[in-house]
Amino acid sequence: MNADGFRDAATEVIGVAAVPGLVALGLLAAAVVILRGRWSDGLMLGLDFWLAACLLHLSTMATWPTIAVAAAIVVTRHGVAGAVKRDRPSPAGNGGAGAARP
Repeated sequence: MNADGFRDAATEVIGVAAVPGLVALGLLAAAVVILRGRWSDGLMLGLDFWLAACLLHLSTMATWPTIAVAAAIVVTRHGVAGAVKRDRPSPAGNGGAGAARP
């Protein structure tokens, strides 16, 4: 098998097995975290796995629609991260980010 044949076979394996498997693992992990009562962490975890799967797909087929989907996932994830960060109270004992030290 020459280098091009190997590359084509590797691309086929990534496209057929790795991407759907990664999406399935991400959905499972996100569901477990959500069922434990931490929906925001589950949502972030699900978006991370979805982005990883999209980037794997992008590595095998770089088209503008695939790039647009990856960019949309990144924007959504950053928006969710900002909303989650605003809604979470500061950790106990640190007095908040702007607290004066005694």
